[in-house]
Amino acid sequence: MKAKPFPDAIAQVLRDQQITETEPGSILHDFGVFLDFVAANHPVASPKNHLLPQACLAMLNERLAKPIEVRLKKAVQKSYPHLNGLYLLARASGLMRVLKRGKEATLVLDNAAMDSWAGLNDTERYFTLIEAWFRRASMQMLGESRGGWGSGMLNYCFNLWHRISEKGWKFGKSDHTYLMYWAHNIALMEMFGLVRIKRGKPQKEKGWMIDRIDATEFGGALMSLVAGHHSVANLADEWEREDEEKETGAVTFDWYRELLQPYFPELQNSLTLPSNREFRPNTLT
Repeated sequence: MKAKPFPDAIAQVLRDQQITETEPGSILHDFGVFLDFVAANHPVASPKNHLLPQACLAMLNERLAKPIEVRLKKAVQKSYPHLNGLYLLARASGLMRVLKRGKEATLVLDNAAMDSWAGLNDTERYFTLIEAWFRRASMQMLGESRGGWGSGMLNYCFNLWHRISEKGWKFGKSDHTYLMYWAHNIALMEMFGLVRIKRGKPQKEKGWMIDRIDATEFGGALMSLVAGHHSVANLADEWEREDEEKETGAVTFDWYRELLQPYFPELQNSLTLPSNREFRPNTLT
C-alpha cells in the first residue's frame, strides 16, 4: 500500500535521519551486545518463564550504552527495563529461541534467522526491530499473562506517546508505579531514539528512576507516520497478511518497508524467517 502524502517539514526530519549503531538511539549497539552474549554463553533460562538468568543481569546492564542504576536486593529481568526490552525484541524477531532439553531450557540464537540478519544494513536492522516491537511482540514473551489490543506493542506505545508527545511527561511518585508494567516500552523508546529521558536520582530499594520524558523530533515524525498507516482502511490488508503468514509459516519483516522507503531509500531488504524449521523430536504431554 502506497504511503499517503506527508507534511514536508515532518517528511524532511525522516529524510535527514541517519541510522547507525548509535543514531537516532543506541538500539543497534545494545541489541548487538545482547545477541553476542547469548551466542557466547547459551544462558540457561529461568524454568518458569524462560527469562534471562538472574546472575547475568547486572553485567549485561553495564555493557549497554546507557546502563541504569538499580538498588534492589533481588533484581529480576524486568528490574532492568532495557534488558527486558532487548529480550522481547530477540524473541519477537525470531533471532533468539528457547531450546528445551529435558527439564532445562537454554536461550540460543536461530542460525537461519541470524544468516538473514547478517545480510541487513543498519537501516534494515533498525526497522526490522521496530516491526518486531510494534507488530510481533507480546507480553507473554516476557512471562506476563496480561494481553490486550492484539499482537504487538504498538497500541501500548500509542497510549504512552499520548502522554509524552505534547508537553513531555514529568514523573511523580505514582508514575513510578506505572513503570512496573510498561517500563520496557519506555526503555525501548529511549533506545530507538524516539524520546529523551532525564533520569532521576537512584533510591534505596528502588529500580529505574525517571525525572522526565520528552519526545524527540524524529520520534514525533516516525510515530505520526506509523499512526497514519494503521488506519481502519488498512485493517483488511493486515488481516489478510496475518492469515497468509499462518498458512505458509514463512515470515518476512516488511510490513513498513513500502511506507518507509520514500524517506529511507537504503531500506531494501528484510529479515526473513523460513518456514522449513528443523524438526526436533520430543515427547509431548
